[in-house]
Amino acid sequence: MNENEVNLGFLFNKEYYKHNGANQFLFSRKKEAEYTHAFFSTQNERFKNFIFTRTQKNKGNLDLTTVYPGLAVGLGYGHGIKAEGEFKLGFYFDYTSGLPVIPGSSVKGTLRSCFPNFNSKKDYGADELEKIEAKRGYIRYLFFKAGLSEQNALDLDIDLLESEIFEGKSFHKTEGSIQLGIYQRDLFFDATLVEGNSLRKIIGDDSITPHTAGPLKNPTPLLFMKILPNVTFHFEMDIKGSQMYAFVTKEIKQKVFMEIIRTIGIGAKTNVGYGRMISKAN
Repeated sequence: MNENEVNLGFLFNKEYYKHNGANQFLFSRKKEAEYTHAFFSTQNERFKNFIFTRTQKNKGNLDLTTVYPGLAVGLGYGHGIKAEGEFKLGFYFDYTSGLPVIPGSSVKGTLRSCFPNFNSKKDYGADELEKIEAKRGYIRYLFFKAGLSEQNALDLDIDLLESEIFEGKSFHKTEGSIQLGIYQRDLFFDATLVEGNSLRKIIGDDSITPHTAGPLKNPTPLLFMKILPNVTFHFEMDIKGSQMYAFVTKEIKQKVFMEIIRTIGIGAKTNVGYGRMISKAN
């Protein structure tokens, strides 16, 4: 099976519950549980046996590779009918190619989560202010690590820089706040597949077992799809130099952004190790 034989996005979102190509959904046929489980096992294997045959040249420092346990994207999307053996949680595929991608909105959200997101009109407690200041210090450190001098990193107003990067609002001492045009702003696009693992596979499965029924009841495992370890993605960004700080070049910002993704991970379940990525050279 190769990528020309099946569109994974179409299979997952449209064909997953159809039986032998019939227009009726499997769950409307009221089949026995064993048959239902066997059916979904076959459907799931189609994803796990999918071979990513496309080859692309390595695109350098914007390529990152997944590590164990892999990458989960789109788990919050609706999927599942409470049938045995099915993928219970959602997954994100590119609409056109049907291939897994990391949405640009997820890339942008991951990056911004490391910034303080300070609101001067909000009444913060001492603990919240401490966390905000810690984030400011972390971002200054990343810019220093990316190549700024120590003094230039200390001179950064992180709140204004965050607004420029993520809201397109630049601040000038003489002109005040300026709304940047679309071609002046940093843009974050979907991260796309570059290559599969050593077997050219990209999809695997895993499960979570939430203990919501009580300590004396067996938990119900929730099967979900994931991107396997050692799968490489290319992150597409249109980065501009800062209009407030001439020394904050697009190259410096790009290094900071990629370091954030490598450090905190991306997608769902990063708190248990999912979404961690490394540079291909590593």
